[in-house]
Amino acid sequence: MMKSTRQIFSSGKRAAFTLLEVMLAVMIFAICMMALYNSFNISAHAFEKGRSAAEITQKVRFVIDRLTRDLHGVFYETGYNRKFELLERTILANPQPIIDAQEHRKAVQLPGLIQQREDDDTDPTSPFVGLHANLRLKGSSHSIEFARHVPSDGTFDNSYLGAERVHYFLSNNRLFRKRARIFQPMHLNPNLWQDLVQAQEINEAARKNSEKGGQPFLDYMQVYGLGELPAQFRPPFEIEYFVAKEVVETDPELIARNVLEFEIKYGYYAANGWQEVDSWDSMSKERRTPAFNLQPDDPQFTQKLSIYQRRQPDSLPSYIALRMKVAEDIREKRGEARSSGLVRTAETRIWIPTSIEGFVPDDLMYFEPTPLEEER
Repeated sequence: MMKSTRQIFSSGKRAAFTLLEVMLAVMIFAICMMALYNSFNISAHAFEKGRSAAEITQKVRFVIDRLTRDLHGVFYETGYNRKFELLERTILANPQPIIDAQEHRKAVQLPGLIQQREDDDTDPTSPFVGLHANLRLKGSSHSIEFARHVPSDGTFDNSYLGAERVHYFLSNNRLFRKRARIFQPMHLNPNLWQDLVQAQEINEAARKNSEKGGQPFLDYMQVYGLGELPAQFRPPFEIEYFVAKEVVETDPELIARNVLEFEIKYGYYAANGWQEVDSWDSMSKERRTPAFNLQPDDPQFTQKLSIYQRRQPDSLPSYIALRMKVAEDIREKRGEARSSGLVRTAETRIWIPTSIEGFVPDDLMYFEPTPLEEER
């Protein structure tokens, strides 16, 4: 016999939760899950942010360490290329034989050149001169190129002869490192005669202008053959004496992405203290050499110029001051690259052991890199 509904509820046993209890339990469960989700989300975000920050920091340190190792092995221009300098002066002192020979496609005869054999298929107007070594350090505010010694590890290309040129440069917010050979077999430029004819024409035009009351005449052909000139006396023409007929190019190595800044300054010690400049050329005489007051109409122009040319070039800077800023991501907006996410900035000085500086103040001898700064 079936019991009535009243009898079931009056027996003291409950068959289910009430709706209010179910809703309350679901609400408590939802609150707990939301709290757990937020906690997990915050932890995951912090982990990702820390990972990104560590990657950017490691990228900055990698670039600084790589550049430091390269600069510690740097060496600069010596007298190795003296032969080429003397040959340039010989040509400029008497350019007509070169002009006549190359213009009529005849063999060029110059002292010090290897005489070609009759069965040699080399262009007689462009004889082999010798191996030229590009050992100068040259840099701007966003790139630097120099020669460095390469210790042998048994795997390096022997054609580099234990040395290479290294070029760091920034392109489209990406930092590259390119290697090249220092030693290049150089030939006489087959079109040298055209440059020489142009130089003669410019020199003659300057002479005529001086005779008409213009600026004092400076015989570029004569002065240029004396060697390095102060900036204000450099001729308004360029002569390419030698060319490398077999240039070996290597693909640049990408070493960092999302680089917002790669700013370089070159430090050196002068009479008035430490200086930093935005560019450097180890073969120039513009930084360590004091300003040279010289006029073309000075009766002692040649003698004073000879004194200038005996001065040592700027050689290597004492240190490289580097400022580098790397972003987590870069996005193009209205044609301009803008950072997205974390940004790391590092500043450091890289001292060059082979620099000619012999005195360094105690407070600058040991430089501690600036701590990394985080920007939003």
